[in-house]
Amino acid sequence: MSGGIVNNTFQFLLFVLFFFMSTVLAFASPLSFTGTVSYNDSSNDDSTTQVSQNTTATFDQELTPVMKLEESVRYRTSWQGGKNAESLAPILDFSVDNHLFLFEFSGAATKQRSSEQSNRLNRSWLTRLNSNWEKPLWPVIQLNFGQDFSEDDQDPKVTDSVSTLSGFDIDWDLLLANVYYSVDRNENEDETDKSSDTNTRQLARFSTDKYFWEDRIRFSFLEQYTQNDQTHSSIVSEDGFTLVPVTVILSKGGWDPDDEDAQPEWDDLVTPLPTVLQDERYNIAIRVDSQQVDTIYLETDVDLTSEANLFRWELYYSSNGTDWTISIPTPTASYNMDLQRFEIEIPGITARYIMLVETDVPSTEDFNITQIRTFKKVTGAIGTEVNERQESYDYITEAGLSWRIASDLNITYNFGMKTGKTVADEDTDSRNQSLGLRWTPSLLFTSTFTANETQEQQGDEEESLSRAYAASFFWEAFPTLDFNLAVTRSEKYEDNSHISTNYDYTLLTNATLFPDLTTTLDLAYGTDSDKEKNEYSQDFNVNWKVTARLIPGLTLDFTERYSTSRAEETDSWTFSSGLDLSWRFSDILSMSAAGSQLWDDVETGPFLYNLNFSLSPANNTQVSLNYNHDDESDMYSANWSWTINKYYSTRINCSYSDKVDDDELQYGAQMSVRY
Repeated sequence: MSGGIVNNTFQFLLFVLFFFMSTVLAFASPLSFTGTVSYNDSSNDDSTTQVSQNTTATFDQELTPVMKLEESVRYRTSWQGGKNAESLAPILDFSVDNHLFLFEFSGAATKQRSSEQSNRLNRSWLTRLNSNWEKPLWPVIQLNFGQDFSEDDQDPKVTDSVSTLSGFDIDWDLLLANVYYSVDRNENEDETDKSSDTNTRQLARFSTDKYFWEDRIRFSFLEQYTQNDQTHSSIVSEDGFTLVPVTVILSKGGWDPDDEDAQPEWDDLVTPLPTVLQDERYNIAIRVDSQQVDTIYLETDVDLTSEANLFRWELYYSSNGTDWTISIPTPTASYNMDLQRFEIEIPGITARYIMLVETDVPSTEDFNITQIRTFKKVTGAIGTEVNERQESYDYITEAGLSWRIASDLNITYNFGMKTGKTVADEDTDSRNQSLGLRWTPSLLFTSTFTANETQEQQGDEEESLSRAYAASFFWEAFPTLDFNLAVTRSEKYEDNSHISTNYDYTLLTNATLFPDLTTTLDLAYGTDSDKEKNEYSQDFNVNWKVTARLIPGLTLDFTERYSTSRAEETDSWTFSSGLDLSWRFSDILSMSAAGSQLWDDVETGPFLYNLNFSLSPANNTQVSLNYNHDDESDMYSANWSWTINKYYSTRINCSYSDKVDDDELQYGAQMSVRY
């Protein structure tokens, strides 16, 4: 767990480089200052005043035609509601660029002070060496090495770590084929819990992509091997255990697309994680492939200390991502203010999928989850060293053949195979192949036919097989009328049993009725037959839109939507109608208005509408007025911004909301100074 010598050497190098910079400055070298000062005052139930400034001093110099030196110092301060923070960050970049190589060195140190959190110091440096020669059959080589130091001023420290990054890449074009190899190593030593982690990743690839027979035949081939090696070492603490990292295969977040308050399936969620909305349900699902998980860290982009104790997380686990079982007892959560993260203890779950659910997010504002980390607890005698190692690898083989049989006929075949082992020591095997035929007898007609098959198996799971067949046609009947028709059939099998069959039919029609009048009709019909559950459903959707340009600057959009869904025990429909108007009276005045209403088989929705005026009497002044109406409130807002000159700008905003049970007035002002 050393690093003091390297740390002192790094500080010495920075001192020498900044001494050199100050010496050059003494000889009247170019120096520039840029900065902004901002004042923002808003009033509502939680009245806040915010003042911030950001100043950067930059010094760039070309020492020789191939050598360049860049230095900068950034200073930032902010104050809001009794909370204040400041940071100071000197940055240095040095490069040598010639016909043989490109050498780059960058170093930075950031010191942060906050009235709400511990003070922090981060230092980092990175070097890169790239080959610069451009000669046939000469490989392209890259080397990189760097370190990152992080610590705070608490006693004992909450953050005290050193990360070391190193890597090597070679890319070799051998005319008939390409060879690529890379190795990257990341070592992290954490003094706070006496742990160290090392992750080594190697990738080797051989590929070729060539044309033959006057470019009528194209052949491609790829063979790739990837290996990941992770090691962990830590000491059992006085609590009688140590936390060992568990690899997260994939994390997703969001909601059920049909019912935001319902329990979603794995495939319903998305990555990256969407923003967590206040007063709404939020689901976080993690795929860990049956690795044991005892602790989950959720890092957030804002400090949630004041409301963290209001969160009530629920824990679910699943083997297939569809059928979830709630875990009893419920997880125990705390919030680490210094590291800005939830630390959630769960009752030793071993499952392929784990999901955390907050049914009603109690935060006072929306926030984002920036990182998810999972751990397992390893117990032992106090002071005992724990060593863990995980390996994973995969082989990928891909081949493709394309044949242009005639000028209007092309056929393509692709095959892929992947085998390997996961970090959970499970074997994986997947194969896919596709066949495509494209016929374009003229510019007015195009047809495409495709067939795909994918076969997958992991560990002891049942083997899954999916097939899809599709045909699509494009026909430009007239210069003002065209049609797009597509038909798709998809099948799914598990362990040689037929699970489901889906059919989808779509028709898209575009027509220009008059030079200033266009229309689009989109029809979609789909069926879903679930053989396993003996269920059958149908969906039908219509989307019709008309766009009219009545006079120069005035555009009218009329939209009608209808959808119906029928299943064994449910039958529902929705219909909506909308009108959008956009009118630009002149270069300085414009207006927009919109109205819509929704009907369904249960009730008639409210009529929603809004109105907006925008005025720009000068290039540096903008005024906007807005009015929005829904079934619960009427909202009025006004915004005025004025860029006085390149140094000064101001902005004033005001809004009034007339709600059913309450009224709300908000206003704010912001003044910015740039220098």
